[in-house]
Parts: sequence; C-alpha cells; structure tokens
Amino acid sequence: MKNSRLQTEYYEAADKLTDKKNEIEIAEKEADKWRKVSDIAKQETEYAQFELAEAEKLKKELLSVVDGDSYLKEQCGIRIMCCRRRIGRLRISWKKHMSL
Repeated sequence: MKNSRLQTEYYEAADKLTDKKNEIEIAEKEADKWRKVSDIAKQETEYAQFELAEAEKLKKELLSVVDGDSYLKEQCGIRIMCCRRRIGRLRISWKKHMSL
C-alpha cells in the first residue's frame, strides 16, 4: 500500500515537473520573440536617427547653397519632418511593445 502511494506521488511530481518544463519552454520562446522585437525596434530607431542627422546636414548644406530657392528649402523641411515623425512612431511602437 505504501509503495503504491509513493509511486502515485512520484508520478504526480514527475507530471508537475514536466508541466513546469513546458511552461519554461513557452516562456523562453516568448522572451526570444520579444528580444527580436526589441532588436528590430532599436535598429529601426537608430536608422531613423541616422536619417534625421543626414537630413539635417543636407538641409544646412542646401540652405547655404540655394539661398532664396524656396522649393528646395521646402523639400528639405519635408524630409526632416518625415524623419522626425518616423522616429516618433518608432518610439511609440517601442513603448507599446515593452509595456506588453
């Protein structure tokens, strides 16, 4: 009788251990997924910041060269505005992902 009770407890403990291992595996997969999301968001943010810096440099260069050409000035402003919006969207997206 005692052996069967011990055997039952053993199998219950083994089942719990298996369940915990499965939970850990699922959690590790989820963590990997979020690491990938995080890495992609960081890369996109870095690239957008690089683009913005390049657009700012270009704007300064163009403004010094095209004094009085309002079309080119407007195009530079639009490019910079787009870069700033992209960085803003990436930051919002990044915050959403990190809060989940």
